[in-house]
Amino acid sequence: MEWITRWAMTVVVGLVASAVAAAQEPVHGVVLQYHHVDDNTPYVTSTRLKDFRAQLDYIDRHGFSVWSLPRLVAALQQGDAVPDRVVAITFDDAYLSIYENAFPLLKQRNWPFTVFVSTDFVDAGARLSLSWPQLREMVAAGATVGNHTRTHLHIPRLEAGESDPQRLQRVRDEVVGAQQRIDQELGEQPRLLAYPYGEVDSAARELVEALGYVAFGQQSGAMGTQSDFAFLPRFPASGAYAGVDDLAVKLWSLPLPVVAETPASMVLPEAELRPRLELQLAPGAYRDHQLACFASGQGRMPVQVDRISVGGEERIRVTVRAEQGLEPGRSRYNCTAPDLRGQRYYWYSKPWLRTGYWD
Repeated sequence: MEWITRWAMTVVVGLVASAVAAAQEPVHGVVLQYHHVDDNTPYVTSTRLKDFRAQLDYIDRHGFSVWSLPRLVAALQQGDAVPDRVVAITFDDAYLSIYENAFPLLKQRNWPFTVFVSTDFVDAGARLSLSWPQLREMVAAGATVGNHTRTHLHIPRLEAGESDPQRLQRVRDEVVGAQQRIDQELGEQPRLLAYPYGEVDSAARELVEALGYVAFGQQSGAMGTQSDFAFLPRFPASGAYAGVDDLAVKLWSLPLPVVAETPASMVLPEAELRPRLELQLAPGAYRDHQLACFASGQGRMPVQVDRISVGGEERIRVTVRAEQGLEPGRSRYNCTAPDLRGQRYYWYSKPWLRTGYWD
């Protein structure tokens, strides 16, 4: 009888923990990022057709709701109810394969999606680019078209002889000019922007926010009410990340409740090879003692976790630093923590950019 009592208590404790975890899960959504959907385009930025079909089947079979990106963003900004398992689908660069291969499959399911467009390529009739008539057809079927600047510029990079105020004016002109072309061709579209290459410095991010945009990078993670709406995360679903098993972990992820981070910018000073990252987290239904952080190309990093008080509110402070210097260009620290049931992961990604590698 004693073992039955112990078993029953274990079951009860497990059920209570599951109920508590479910009740405390944050309002959230997951955004997927694609480029090409094609079998013959570069592997890194491509999702093969069989993989794309398998991903859509998984989303459908497991009861996920596909929302338009504007709907999901508005709900999170306003603190409205968002059911569990909501996903939005986005494509960068307006490649022709979106129209030829992805659009028919999404239209068949009546699922909305967003295409981020660099307008100069559409205007020029670039070989692999969508056309305005094709974009109009997709908008008529429920798609949204977002801003990807006019020329897909590299925002943090200074041109020869250019001052930083001149660079910011160039960024402004690119964003405003692209939006004018989008609205002229398609009617007014929501102010959504995807940073080319997922890279932006603090000054340009503030500019984009002042222009009234909700903006997205290419760092991984779910997004929630506490996310930075001038630099929202998306999960890549192409190349090495196109497999359904990899996608499943991302679709079920939750946003790690980051309320402050130091440094805020992704752009590193030239001499900073091993950046120290400090996150302040709100308490939540996650196992902070099992929080783990990983550096690009290096694996798991030592993590220091402390409980602190800020303005009378409890915070969990996480401090990490890579043990080796980061490579030039883009890299990331990814931090995750299992939920109380050990079934899903809270997720936050901090991108870094070591500049100067283009000189």
